[in-house]
Amino acid sequence: MDSNPFWNYTLEVYGVDRIREIVLRWQDDYGCDVNMVLCCCWLASRRQRLTDGQLAELQRVGAQWRSQCLLPLRNIRRYVKPQANAESLYRQLKDAEISAEKWQQLGLFQCAEGFALDPDLDGSGVGVDNLHGYCQLLSGVEWSDLAQEATQLQGLLKF
Repeated sequence: MDSNPFWNYTLEVYGVDRIREIVLRWQDDYGCDVNMVLCCCWLASRRQRLTDGQLAELQRVGAQWRSQCLLPLRNIRRYVKPQANAESLYRQLKDAEISAEKWQQLGLFQCAEGFALDPDLDGSGVGVDNLHGYCQLLSGVEWSDLAQEATQLQGLLKF
């Protein structure tokens, strides 16, 4: 699992404060799946413009793991965080959540491996297109609320 280039990409870009702020805000305010957002960006960095079908397949692969594993872990971790004398438990839950994120990313990576890359594709705008397509899969999310930050992500990530 350590040879997952998507995970390696995530470790690199998630260390950038503004990128982390944007994706966490999208998660908390709009219900976006951070791993799906980062997958859209990673594939854009590889010049992969995602079709509606590919986005739906990625969403299907990630959704069950997210709802059954990641979200419960995250909710427990957030509940434990302010509790007195629970620092050790909080760290263990955080580590478990990160491991679960890594497993979800492995599933997304394996799904995306089957997608054809277009080496002649001009990379400009691909990231925003992928993010726009992903947001269309989410109910109650208006692209106009995210478009400006999506453009910021594209500039920060240079895809």
